[in-house]
Amino acid sequence: RQVADLNASAKEGAALAKVASTQGQEAQLRLGLLQGKVAELDAQREQVNALMTKLTKAQDENLLVDLDSAVQAGLQYSQITGSVQPMLAALLTADKRLKNSTAPHLANVQLAIEKDIDTIRQANVSNIPGLTQQLDGMIKAVDTWPLQSQISTATLPASAASHVQPLQTSNADDTSWWARLLHQLQNIGGSLVRVRTIENRDAALLAPEQGFYARENIRLRLLNARMALLARQPDIARSDLAEVEAGLNQYFQTDNEQVAAALSQLNDIKTNIHSMDLPSIAATTEALSRAKAVAAVATDVASTKVAVATAAASAAASTPAASAASEASAAR
Repeated sequence: RQVADLNASAKEGAALAKVASTQGQEAQLRLGLLQGKVAELDAQREQVNALMTKLTKAQDENLLVDLDSAVQAGLQYSQITGSVQPMLAALLTADKRLKNSTAPHLANVQLAIEKDIDTIRQANVSNIPGLTQQLDGMIKAVDTWPLQSQISTATLPASAASHVQPLQTSNADDTSWWARLLHQLQNIGGSLVRVRTIENRDAALLAPEQGFYARENIRLRLLNARMALLARQPDIARSDLAEVEAGLNQYFQTDNEQVAAALSQLNDIKTNIHSMDLPSIAATTEALSRAKAVAAVATDVASTKVAVATAAASAAASTPAASAASEASAAR
């Protein structure tokens, strides 16, 4: 009987040991599955981080490409028009966009842009569009400037007629009658006759057809000055404007308001002809080139990280299933 009891106890112990072994294998299997899930989650988190990094780098690279295109377009337009305003506007826009960006590695680009903005604002460059616009107005007004040879025919104003008193033939005061008559004749003569000084007698004796050629010569000189400004040749423009000024003083009535205004405008244009060389923005272009190169490398690195993270996530997702199958077969 004792032997039978011992055998029963041994069988019961063996059954409990088998149950414990089975429970241990199941616990180990669940632990493996949980570890696989944790590894998969870690791989997915790395993949998401890599994707976010890639998107950030790509956004910075696109921003730099847009800024470089805008700056180059402003530079080309300034070279065509001769004005620094398009280039300055492009740099101001780029500076504003960089200030709105939170990328710290773009600080060098922003510093270079601010430096070039200060350089442009301090540069003494001719305003070619404004000067050519003034010359266009003068070209249109050439026909309205009176020549020295032109004699303006003045008529007696209507107000002068009201001052003409009827002659009174009173014998009592002949002296006052003659005084009034003389005064009226002086008024009428002053309204009909204008005396002016002409230094050049040849200019006063110009025939009408010669006056036409004098106007055309002035117009051609103004056109040549305009073309010289557009061609970035300030010396030729100043020379042509000096010829125009000499022609106005020689053949036109300088005491006329329109001619005097034209001479004053000529002096203003000559004074405002400065350097034709646009200020350099080499600091901005170099900073943008370096930043674009760095951003391209960073984007490539981010793409590589995304590929590695994707492969790791795929491997982590397949590992728990394989481990579970092997452990299940081993348990069987």
